[in-house]
Amino acid sequence: MKKIVFLIIATLLVIGLVLPGCDGEEAGPVTYTFEDAKITIAIAGPMEYIQGEHMIAGAELARDEINVAGVDIAGHTHQIALVEVDTQEIAQPYPGYSAQQVENAITVQGANFVMGGFRTEATGPMIETAMDEEVMFFIAGSATGSLMEQVNDNYNKYKYLFRATPINETFLFLNCIVMLAMVGSGVMTELSTTNSTDVNVAFLAEDLLWTQTPIASVAGAIGPAGLNYTNVGTWKVSDTADDLATELNQIKAADAHIIFTFLSGPVGLTYGLQMGELQVPAMTVGINVESQVPTFWDATEWQAGDFGAEGMISLMTWAPNIAQSGNLTTDFLAAFETKTGEFPIYTAATYDMIYGLVEALEDEATWDSEAAIGTVLADDVIGWFEDPANERLITSGNVGYYSTALGGYVDAGVPCFAHDLKYGPAYATGLGVQWRDDNEDDVGEIVGIWPKKEFAGYATALIPFNAALGLNWTGFEWPGTDFYSIPTWMKAAW
Repeated sequence: MKKIVFLIIATLLVIGLVLPGCDGEEAGPVTYTFEDAKITIAIAGPMEYIQGEHMIAGAELARDEINVAGVDIAGHTHQIALVEVDTQEIAQPYPGYSAQQVENAITVQGANFVMGGFRTEATGPMIETAMDEEVMFFIAGSATGSLMEQVNDNYNKYKYLFRATPINETFLFLNCIVMLAMVGSGVMTELSTTNSTDVNVAFLAEDLLWTQTPIASVAGAIGPAGLNYTNVGTWKVSDTADDLATELNQIKAADAHIIFTFLSGPVGLTYGLQMGELQVPAMTVGINVESQVPTFWDATEWQAGDFGAEGMISLMTWAPNIAQSGNLTTDFLAAFETKTGEFPIYTAATYDMIYGLVEALEDEATWDSEAAIGTVLADDVIGWFEDPANERLITSGNVGYYSTALGGYVDAGVPCFAHDLKYGPAYATGLGVQWRDDNEDDVGEIVGIWPKKEFAGYATALIPFNAALGLNWTGFEWPGTDFYSIPTWMKAAW
């Protein structure tokens, strides 16, 4: 990971690498049995928070749709059963507790597979538990690359590990840098300057494992070696902070034009509200998971008709005006809203992961007529996901996984860890979205604003792994993508 940080800080340039081969050794097969014709999947996350609520909601939606016809294993019908596991990893982030809950789901409740894990600090021990039990674990929340790097380092132990969502934190960071450059160009226009150092940028991030690469990289990425903006400082906060007045007043006093955010917990709500209350005239660009749900707009109303969320830009997985996969996307979004009354955040990708798992099982599982149970060899399912022929269309685009053969790339600093999500225009890009009140009726809307083809040059110039991974951003955008805007009151303040 240190090499990845070094590349981002030192170059932000396109690089080319030689592709070596380094496949993991073969291991003996592990047998899963599906008792009583059930396939039991544990969904493990912080169930009292939106991150866990959408994790289980996405899984339940997939289960209910699939169980109408059932899962066909060699002509015999199985049903999906879910085990909800509350890891309490936000309110009480005790890694030992989360691991114990996953252990119980596997050994007592009979989970054949596990999906989940939000906080890296808790997800790591959950993964260790699943690997010790030789049970497949699909990350559905944590972005930390070092979790997936273990597959490269020790394939025989960690081959059961895959990521469902999101792309790893290095790719997330680079997406945000590209959006930062896009917005920075607009700030320069409003300031009537051609000098990039006139743009002041503050970095506000949770002090957690998943933000350590961004925190280490941000000064180089924003400063002279990167975008050449003026970096007015880094502020590290708790993911559950309920008061950011000190930090935001300091940022306001530093005359920041943009606040670059890496927020995934409840602190995101605090941020949105207090940005309005303190009238901080700065564009927000980055990640704020709490801003992904429609209730965020009303939750940031600081006085009648004034909303702190106005103009905020964050990465998301889906946007109301964008259908990355046509009806597959729109049908999912409609069904999720009908079920929950909410728009899904990224952890709802358990929906797509369960569909992928079912496809793998139907292709690879066999039937033992004497025992009257379905049997599947874990190596066969792992091989199915590893096979590029099984890359598939999901609600957010195409999904594929990096190969163990890219281990040399990882050694050279390219974060394409085995079993991690493939990144780029042909696969997962994430979406930049903005909160706007286009109709001036005090009703905020989430609008997709990135990737935008007019700003593809920033992605081409600023993502240092384009050549190595064969990424071509020229002319790429998802249908329906709009231009971002800067609130009028901010322009006046500048």
